[in-house]
Amino acid sequence: MLIFYSKKPSENQQEQASFSSRVSLLLVFPLLQSQSKTDPSLCGITANLLLKCLKECPPLSLMKEPADCLSGLENLLCTWLGEEGLSVDLDNAIVKDSPQRQNTAAALVALACARGSLQTMLHVIYLLQKMPELNSLPVADTLQNLRQVGNLCTSSVLGSKHILSWPFEDRLTSKGDKNEQDIEGSRSITCDGKHLYMTSSNGQGLVKVGTGLYGTLRGFIYSRVTDLSGGRVAWGNGLLLYRPYTLDKDFTLLALLMNPYTLKQEMVVHLPNGYLEEKSITTIQFTSDGSYFYLIWSPFVPARQGTAQPIYLDIFSVKQHPDTLHVVPLKTKILLKKKEESSTKISSDTILSRQRPFRSTVVSAITLAALTGSVSSSVPSQETPGSSGATLCSVTI
Repeated sequence: MLIFYSKKPSENQQEQASFSSRVSLLLVFPLLQSQSKTDPSLCGITANLLLKCLKECPPLSLMKEPADCLSGLENLLCTWLGEEGLSVDLDNAIVKDSPQRQNTAAALVALACARGSLQTMLHVIYLLQKMPELNSLPVADTLQNLRQVGNLCTSSVLGSKHILSWPFEDRLTSKGDKNEQDIEGSRSITCDGKHLYMTSSNGQGLVKVGTGLYGTLRGFIYSRVTDLSGGRVAWGNGLLLYRPYTLDKDFTLLALLMNPYTLKQEMVVHLPNGYLEEKSITTIQFTSDGSYFYLIWSPFVPARQGTAQPIYLDIFSVKQHPDTLHVVPLKTKILLKKKEESSTKISSDTILSRQRPFRSTVVSAITLAALTGSVSSSVPSQETPGSSGATLCSVTI
């Protein structure tokens, strides 16, 4: 949807209204604003008329109309709602009646949908946030039409316009470690918006890497701990939790709370008493969506059996108090079922979600061709000597 709003029509694309029409319309706005101060009922009548007319306009249908006329109409409605600078003062608002304020705000929303200006849309959203007394607006059909238009637009990532990946060394695994291949585990990664927290390729250790956002240095290692046993890391609700595989033997513990700056353990996160009957489990995944934590596990089986083992999902809410962490199980033992695979390939898969190696010797055009699945024989794919210690990091936009 933002793709439509970010495209600003050029002066040649805008319809050139006649001079008399534009001047007549521009002169009406100050007259309405002045007259509404003596007769506030004029605002309600005008807002109702504008709302009916703007609802009949399809989304983005006013993109080619004169910008000064639309801006004048926007400023008029905002003034009636009491906007002064960056604040909204209800005492100075001309329209004070609640139904009339709702119609005026609804007309402003309909104008933003029909105009197709990102600046107007953000202005309206900011203005509505300053008016919490407006519980609902009669613009459901208008927003639904705008959403249907947005679904017609398919966004894509162009390799020449975006950074798809960048190499780095986590410095967690030692190349001389002979037992590295014998350790079972996989890499775990999470992000707090500024930094990446990840384990090594075998799931051991923990490192904090800058993403290049919000003043951080991309690829720079801010902190590193190498003496952590294998496990999974997750960031959510402002907390960095690490669940080592050793906790599978004692299912009374959820994870370890780690200091996001030093990556040192601060406290142990306990599960509520009598949470589940299982004494030992096998952790499959421990992750977070930024708010809640998700634990995917299966009951521990000493010997491998031919029967399939059930896989469960538990959802937790973890909140920090001054001296302890409060863990609330939201949903427990959700049985996961395998989704039937579809024979048709989805062409709208994001490029960033596909696993791929990093080739520093291949030009960007060939790399992009490899990412999109096309075949290119101009440059052979060769491993770069000494690149075994490098790791590929891809972040979905």
